[in-house]
Amino acid sequence: MGKGGDFEGAAGLQKRTTGKDAAARALPPGVKVIRVGDRVVDVSQFGPRHPGGKVLDLYMNEDATDAFTAFHGTSEKAAKMLAALPTVTDPAVTAAIEDDGKVGIVTDFRALNAKWRADGLYDCDYGLLLYRMLEIFGIVGLSFFFFSMPAPTSVRLLLSSVTIGVAWTRCGWIQHDAGHIGVTGNTTIDHTIQAVFEGLVKGGSGAWWRNRHNKHHAKCNVQGKDTDLNTYPLLCWDLEMAKKLPKSLIAIQHLTFFPLLGLYVPLFFFTTKLFMLRKKKPVEAVITVVHFAIFLSILISLGGTASEIFAYFFFGYVVQGLYLGFCFSLSHFAMPQIKSGEDDQDWVTNAVITTLNTDPTPLVSWTTGHLNLQLEHHLVPQMPTHNLIKIKPDVEALCKKHGLKYSSTSFWEAAKFTVGTLQKVANQRRMIIDIVESD
Repeated sequence: MGKGGDFEGAAGLQKRTTGKDAAARALPPGVKVIRVGDRVVDVSQFGPRHPGGKVLDLYMNEDATDAFTAFHGTSEKAAKMLAALPTVTDPAVTAAIEDDGKVGIVTDFRALNAKWRADGLYDCDYGLLLYRMLEIFGIVGLSFFFFSMPAPTSVRLLLSSVTIGVAWTRCGWIQHDAGHIGVTGNTTIDHTIQAVFEGLVKGGSGAWWRNRHNKHHAKCNVQGKDTDLNTYPLLCWDLEMAKKLPKSLIAIQHLTFFPLLGLYVPLFFFTTKLFMLRKKKPVEAVITVVHFAIFLSILISLGGTASEIFAYFFFGYVVQGLYLGFCFSLSHFAMPQIKSGEDDQDWVTNAVITTLNTDPTPLVSWTTGHLNLQLEHHLVPQMPTHNLIKIKPDVEALCKKHGLKYSSTSFWEAAKFTVGTLQKVANQRRMIIDIVESD
């Protein structure tokens, strides 16, 4: 749907007048509230104990109904926790926090979501799940075969590291879905699946991922709240933010983009381990130790030297970063960013104006783990990703009815748009500095 540049600011930031400030003024000091459905609840005491971490803070004095539904779905545990929270009855507070259920696009979306659930689109396809698991184990096995094959060392390491990088990326897709409770819909089972593929097979941390990724979904592309935007000062897609960053780095960001993608997974190797230590995640730590024990024992038994094993892991991480990071970068980075304090769009509008889909084809959908339909995924993150294509026509019609642009383009146009925006911001950053210096 058009060239990459056509997406810049395409939807327009639709800012609503809210009573967030009025609610804050009406509350006693230290009291925090959110709206969920017909209730405004006091989360002052619950906030620090919230199992999902600080993501709750992102909705203070706002309507969190659709976020609650998206993150917790039909969870009885979450529903019980919500029911136990004290209800705020002060009219000055309840009237100030707008009810998103009165917004037309939200009302229509909630009706559609109920229909999708009734149509079975949240149900697990266990045959497909088994295939995805076997595919990963098959690719891991292939990487060990390449590592041990009678060939020059450079050839063995190239083939085996690329293959394991692809396997770990495929782990990334399935652990992503499981982290959202979007595989079976059962929290215990899905978190177990995530522990297997993010921890045992890949050596990462599911809890770290959930802590980070849920903030991205809660406030997509909101500066200061969406942690995925924390690419500064190395990369920046927003000119206003780029003005505050070092010219030397921003001016070449379109050239450093791919090398940085290759390095972010090796960096996260350390951050995930520190997270386990800091947050006291002994089970995840044990799973990670088992991961390395299994991989190291196999690679050593196949005759790998210390340098070869290091190269296998390091370049496998690089391939994973390039593959996984590039696919995810296409969806949001070059789309409009929302300044903190102006993020009072409803759940649906936020997803639409900050997200770019890549047109579904069998190859693109397989390559991206069906996450090329990011708009649909952000609306209903607990829906199994292979079903997102089934709701695409409904979402397109919803956007058209309410005057929002449904942004979608080919994979290659999305890539050109993303990298091109980096270069455009870099050029404008250089131009601003040159003008200032010439004066």
